[in-house]
Amino acid sequence: MTTKAFPNLAKIMQTSGLGNTSLSTSTLGRTEIKEDVKGVRYDESKAGNVSTLAHLVDTDLKAAIRLVLDRNWTNSYKDLLSEHEHLQKRKIDKLCAKHYQDFVSSVESLVNVKYDITNLKQKIRDYNEKVQESGKSVISAVEKLMPQRHIRQRIEQALEVLQNCASRI
Repeated sequence: MTTKAFPNLAKIMQTSGLGNTSLSTSTLGRTEIKEDVKGVRYDESKAGNVSTLAHLVDTDLKAAIRLVLDRNWTNSYKDLLSEHEHLQKRKIDKLCAKHYQDFVSSVESLVNVKYDITNLKQKIRDYNEKVQESGKSVISAVEKLMPQRHIRQRIEQALEVLQNCASRI
């Protein structure tokens, strides 16, 4: 285990129990897979190194330190993490760009709906004015008919009285 870059790390690893772990190695084609005591598999390809190291930094810092020291990545682990950070930022940018387009499309749809609602309100106002104008003419016609209706009712009452009188004679 290399501890030149981290002189006190060997003591820390011994006290935390990391110094007693062992790695088993198997070779599959060109990619070498390593498995530690916890059963975590490490892919030796560069993309695998980046994702494995980043995952371990997020989940198990002790295992990440052990991996850096076991693989002698003391000089390159920062580059690996920076590369992972860059890849994650690109993924986030792509995701944000996709959702931004959806957001812009939704806002445009809302603007169109607002425009349609404004037009609908104006049409409702226009129809309301037309109904009120028609209602005014109906009211004036009813007002003209009301006295005539009263006269007709009085004539019908007078005819009934006359028929009653005629039937008694």
